[in-house]
Amino acid sequence: MKKIILGSIIIGMMVVSLGVYSFLTAPANTLTVDVNPSIEITTSRLEKVLSIDPINQEARVLLKNFQIRDKNIENVINDLVDRMILTGYIAGGKDNLVMITVKDNNADPLLLDRVNALIAAFLENKQLEAKILSQTIARNETNKSTASDLEVSEGKLALMSKIVDYDDKITYELLSSASLKTLVDKALIGHEKAIETALGLSNGGTVTKIELDWDDGRYEYDIEIRKDRKEYEVEIDAMTGKVLEFEADDDDDDDDIDVVTSATQQTPTDEELIGKDKAIEIALGLTGGGTVVEFELDQDDGRYKYEIEIKKDGKEYEVEIDAMTGKVL
Repeated sequence: MKKIILGSIIIGMMVVSLGVYSFLTAPANTLTVDVNPSIEITTSRLEKVLSIDPINQEARVLLKNFQIRDKNIENVINDLVDRMILTGYIAGGKDNLVMITVKDNNADPLLLDRVNALIAAFLENKQLEAKILSQTIARNETNKSTASDLEVSEGKLALMSKIVDYDDKITYELLSSASLKTLVDKALIGHEKAIETALGLSNGGTVTKIELDWDDGRYEYDIEIRKDRKEYEVEIDAMTGKVLEFEADDDDDDDDIDVVTSATQQTPTDEELIGKDKAIEIALGLTGGGTVVEFELDQDDGRYKYEIEIKKDGKEYEVEIDAMTGKVL
């Protein structure tokens, strides 16, 4: 009888152990890594890589003859990033961008941070710089099917959806061949929407500075507004439009304000300035388009001017415009 009971206990323990093992080693997390090759990585709860699948043609070429030498997530990520460096997708002197996407009900949130940190550490060791963009998207079978048909990752499809929402003349098919950087640039809410949000918080005023910045793994618009001798600083998520920070400086000391006035010169009114929209229109006309990454109203040599930085096709342009006449300086 004792032998039967002991045997039952052993069998029970084996069944439980097998169940736990199956639970820990089964597919649990799926994430995609986009550079321009789009790669899907599936891991277990033990962070062991179970599969690596190419999503587009560039990824199929990149992964040709690639073998997982070690299922450890750190080694796999290092091998993949190293291959991207060797093939030129990530390079020195290049505006490198990597996007990691997980689904909100399909991955351990800590895994996203871990992969982000692994890529950043590996590139730093190689003395390379890259912006690493992370996003979490909702699971949607329709989107999954659409992404598969277009041969893009669901992460890229999420960016494409933002762009199509902004401009219904643009189609998913047209965007399917666009680079990751192009999609990210076009998916930003834009300086006009960011300024509209910021002015809503400050209840009006004059925008003295707007800058598209990269901080904490995301693009942000940093906006400064002057109103009634107060300065407001606003940070807005450039992808979602979410207000990240809003501060009002009640100090009347103008030393910290970008637009500095003197005792003999009065600050011009909004009606006397050509305005940000006109200044940006002039600047973009000179560059033939592009993305405004910084906009500032400043005083120099006894006159007010707009200083505008624009990025286009990997180049950066700086334009100075007289804030009262519209003359390009």
